[in-house]
Formats: sequence, structure tokens, C-alpha cells
Amino acid sequence: MGDNTNINIPAFLEGEGEMRRLIRSYDWSKTSLGELARWPEGLLLSVSIMLDSPCAINIIWGPDRIHLYNDAYRPILGKSKHPLALGNNILNTYSEIKDTLVIMFNSVFQGEGLSYKELELILERNGYAEKCYFDIFYSPILGKDDKINGVLAIVSEVTETVMIRAALENSKKVLQNMIIQSPVAMAIFRGQDHIVEVANKKVLELWGRTEEESLNKPIFEVLPEAGEQGLKELMFKVYSSGERFIANELPVALYRNGNVETVYVNFVYEPIMQDDPRNSGVLSVAIDVTEQVKSRQRVEEIVAELKNSNDELEKSNEALAQFAFIASHDLQEPVRKISTFTQMLEHNIVDISDSSRRYLEKIYNSTDRMSALIRDILSYSKLGRTDNFESVDLNAVLAEIQVEFELLIEETSALIESAVLPTITAIPTQMTQLFDNLLSNALKYRKSGVDPVIKISYQLVSGNTDIRQIKLDPEKEYHRITVSDNGIGFEEKQALKIFKIFHRLHGKMEYSGTGIGLAICEKVVQNHGGQIYAEAGSGGALFHILLPALIAYTGKP
Repeated sequence: MGDNTNINIPAFLEGEGEMRRLIRSYDWSKTSLGELARWPEGLLLSVSIMLDSPCAINIIWGPDRIHLYNDAYRPILGKSKHPLALGNNILNTYSEIKDTLVIMFNSVFQGEGLSYKELELILERNGYAEKCYFDIFYSPILGKDDKINGVLAIVSEVTETVMIRAALENSKKVLQNMIIQSPVAMAIFRGQDHIVEVANKKVLELWGRTEEESLNKPIFEVLPEAGEQGLKELMFKVYSSGERFIANELPVALYRNGNVETVYVNFVYEPIMQDDPRNSGVLSVAIDVTEQVKSRQRVEEIVAELKNSNDELEKSNEALAQFAFIASHDLQEPVRKISTFTQMLEHNIVDISDSSRRYLEKIYNSTDRMSALIRDILSYSKLGRTDNFESVDLNAVLAEIQVEFELLIEETSALIESAVLPTITAIPTQMTQLFDNLLSNALKYRKSGVDPVIKISYQLVSGNTDIRQIKLDPEKEYHRITVSDNGIGFEEKQALKIFKIFHRLHGKMEYSGTGIGLAICEKVVQNHGGQIYAEAGSGGALFHILLPALIAYTGKP
């Protein structure tokens, strides 16, 4: 940098803005551009346009590829490249993508305008390599002799847009894979024409159609006979109103295997509501109960003594329908139906083969895992409620949880040592969830052949205390509670990730769980105005909880 106060500064550089200030104070005499007063008219005009533009624009000038840019472009450089990039060779600034830039600039300096949509570049602009995406337009800058002297680049970073779209696409693929692998018939229909977006093997078997005959086509063109039986009106009502529809043992005549067959189906039409109606749709979950229904009908006709069994089945169906209507979560109802109807299927098949029984067990295991996941998700979602603050003795909470885990503690020969914990103002149920999940993890992730030792320590600390990178209110005091164990622990680089919902360090075959427990812990602590962080100890894991010592009874921490 230098002082250009004695140089004739162009008028467009006299305005406000960081880059105007930096450009007019830069010692350009040390570059191939020379002093500002000697800059060519084409460069001055380009810089003037650049600085006045709200768009991110930069200029690359001359054979030395001197780099100039405006305030809107500055964030693209990140923390490590600005302001060193100004006045320097852009190929040195972006050395990590030098080869790519050389090819681009050579083309533009030969008179070719270039444009890129969502160009992927790996930049090191914040101390680490990161994948970035840009819309870029390169245009040559001509001098008086029509010689190309520089490049004007208009840049728009679209990294966030691309990442969000990729995340949405990934979520969509996860849902599609779950449907494809589901042990029950499932399909997704999109838009008001109910286009078949996903259909798993079970539902194709139910329809009597192939993938080629079904996918990306309106369902009632695939199954016109079903549309004529009122299902088209039912699906459109669900799609337009956003209200689910549930049916039990509904008879539907379908053209399958060259014949019209009447099948009985328990199914749910679940609305998928999106801001864009074109992306809205209906999720269908169905179980073919034809054999059960026909068996019951035959039994009712010839065997009067089985009436009680049939009545129980009907009551079970009625109870299931009633329960489905009052379920508090959209996913809970289909999962519970899967489990219930599988039991009905098992009970109504007299001679069940070993292979069929194994299939039924797989369904049971799948629904149990999904039910546990849904329960944990519902528990997590309910943590948004921050009412019912009252006095809570954490010693009593810990004692209650130890009673709950009494059998597991005894089986594992676990030792739990605790300091005297404080009585705080908190939500009782959430404090139980917090300690329940922490102790459950400590007992679950124990070392093979080693008796678990769990220690709980307590300390009252000031908000001025320097605790890693945790920011505390210096005006408050905090209860610091540490739960440590001698289990398998984790790598320090996972210390932040383990609190993310669904994040698991181990496969479900190694350790059971849903990956939500520590996310619940973090949410509980946040609800009480505190913070929680983890450390990888030398012989296990440590979880530190920081809760404000005083919380008013307002329902808000």
C-alpha cells in the first residue's frame, strides 16, 4: 500500500466504500499498471462501472493478470485472500485453481466471451478447501486499438442454492429408497394428475403391473378400473384438502393376471403438502389382506364357533382405525398399521412356513426400529415446549433413573458415582430425558469385558470462566455437571457431530439406537438457556452440561 494523496485521483474513486478506499490508496506504481493518472481510459471506465455496480464484478488486466474487484465481489475472496488479492496476479491469489483460470483467461484474451452456470470450484479462502459453485460471465475489455487489454468478470456465488437443492434431492432419494425397501406396498403420486413417482415391488404386485407400465404415468391410466370405483375421487380429495384417508378391508376389483380379481386392502392415503402444488402429492401405504378377509368370510359361513375370533379381528381393525385418526404424527399411523396387520396376517394363517415366519420377523424388526425412531423424533419435536418450570432436585432425578436402569446396572456390574447435585428451576420431564439419555449412552457404549464406571461431578462456575470456546453470560453463574465414563469413547473430531440428529458413530448391528438421544440432550439444555459439549477422554467420554443457576418461572430459560 502507498499514499496517492498527491496524485490526481479520478472522480469516481472519491466516493464511499471499502474498495474505492483501497484502490485509491494502493501504490500502483509498483505494478505493471503504473500510477492511477497513467491508467488507460478503457481501464478507468471499466473500474468506474465495476465500483458502481451492485453485482460482484472483478477485472483482470494485462499480461500480469492484475486483479481489481468491487465491494460486492469481496465476500467471494473469504477471510484469507482479501485484501492481498488487490493489485496482485489473480493466478497467484487463486493458485488452487490456476490451471482452470489459465485456460479461461487465454480464451477471453483471444476475444471469446465465456459463461458458466453453477461452475464447481474447490477454493481455499477460509483456511480450508471448500466446494463452491458460481455463475460466471467473462467478457473481453478492448482498448482504443481494439486490442484486448483485460477481462471483465461478473460473478454470482450460488453455493448455498446448489447445496440446498442437493440436500433436497438427497432427502427425496432417502424417502424413495425407504419406500422401495419397505416390506409393505408403498407408492408416491405427484401433482393433480397423480403421476406415479415411486412404486415398490409390493405395490406393483398388488396392482398386477410392471415398473415400465406404471412409473411416470397417471395412476388412473395405469389402473383405470380402480378410478371407476371411487378411488380417483378419494385421492383427489386427499390431494386438494390435505386430509388423510384411511380404509380397512376395502374391496377393489383389479385387472390382474389376465382376469378381474377382487382384492381387499387396508390402506392410507397420506397427503404430501408442498409450497409448489406441482410437487404436492399423496403417499399410499397398503396391505393386501385378501386372504385374511376371504378366510374369515368362509369361516363365518360354515363355522359358527369361530365367530368370537372374527369379532376380535373386527374390533382390532376398528381400534386401529380410531387410533390412526388421533395419531399425533403423520408417520406413526402407517408404521403401527404395518405392525398390526402383520400380526393379523400371522394369526390368521394356520400353517405358516418357516420362511414366511422369518419374513414376518423381519417386518416386526423393521417396524420396531421405525417405531423407536418415530417415538424419538416425537420426543425431540415436543422439546420445543418450554412451559411448566418448577423446582427440580437433580439428585432425585438421578435416583429415579438408576432405578429404571437397575437391571442393566446389575447385569453389567456398573458403578455410578455422583457428587451432590443442585436443585434447579427446570422442566422435570426434560431433566429426566437429559440424564436418561446420558446414562443410557454410558451403559450402552461400554468396553467389552470392562465393568462400566460412570462419574457425575458438579461445580458452580462464573460466566467469566474460560471454558473452551463456550460463550457464557458473564453476569450469571452456571451449574456445571460433568458425566464421564470408561467406555469406548469417540474421536475428538466427532465431538460436535455427535449432537446432530440421526448422527451415529456405530452401525445399528453393533449398537442399537436411533441417533437422536444426544440431539435431545442438546435441545433440553438449550431450552434451559444452557450449553452442552463433549470431550474425548483418555479412557472414555465426557459430557459437560452448563445450566444457568437462576431461571425464572416464566416458561422461558
